[in-house]
Amino acid sequence: MPILVVATVLALVFVRIKYDLAHAPWLFWSRVLFAAGVILSAVGGVALGGLVYAAGDRNAVLSAFLLLATTPFWMGPRRTVQVLLGGGARPRFLYFGLWDKALLHTEPPGLEPPAYWDYEKRIAELDRWRDQRTRPYAKLLAARTREWRTAAQGSPLDRVRREIELAHWLAPDAVDPAATRRWQLYANYWVAVADSPSPERRAILTDSLNEFRDSTTATFIDLVVGSLAKPLAAWQWDSIEEAARTIWPDGYALMKADAAARTLTPILPVPTLGPDWDRATLPIRPPI
Repeated sequence: MPILVVATVLALVFVRIKYDLAHAPWLFWSRVLFAAGVILSAVGGVALGGLVYAAGDRNAVLSAFLLLATTPFWMGPRRTVQVLLGGGARPRFLYFGLWDKALLHTEPPGLEPPAYWDYEKRIAELDRWRDQRTRPYAKLLAARTREWRTAAQGSPLDRVRREIELAHWLAPDAVDPAATRRWQLYANYWVAVADSPSPERRAILTDSLNEFRDSTTATFIDLVVGSLAKPLAAWQWDSIEEAARTIWPDGYALMKADAAARTLTPILPVPTLGPDWDRATLPIRPPI
């Protein structure tokens, strides 16, 4: 009999946790929160097994304690984590950040996500976010998610600037001069792409890129400057992208940049890109 009870409890715990995780894929984006939700739910399942024996022994005090301890099991990892992060605006916003990142990288843009994402409910909560310190970031998060939802075309400059601003929610005053220079070079690069058809702009574009020349950026700058007089289709895109990965290996290279730092202003529209949220690196190649 004890073996049957243990086996039944373990099966219940496994099925409960597996079902809940299948409907909360954003938990996989944080090892700490994933472990907390799963472990607490499993402990609640163990308490459920103990409750069976305590009730059989008619131990009222122990039964009451174990009944309370089963709460994380009934809630599951998803709701358990929600409770853990429900103590303030910043923990709650962290939860939203995980939810948003998982949504944009898991579901295809432009389509209605499955119901368990609670898309409309969460967007509505971001829209009415009350905490003044994190409200600007809630607006940025909502704007990014709506862009994904509509599969809208967007300027890589605007998108990356928004990502930089959004990344500052954890430490608004943490600015890295090196990251700022990388952002300025990136912004001036896209202006060079936009304005390259204008011969009168090439000297300005060249100077704006050379301002950030060093041992890391020299190859990239030489490739771009050498391409300015050519149609975009004739640029050495494979080589340009390879050189760019040395400067911007991923989006984290710009996390602590000052998005308001001085950059060149284009006179022609910057090319727009479709939603490409699975990209591991910054967008470099325009649509040709």
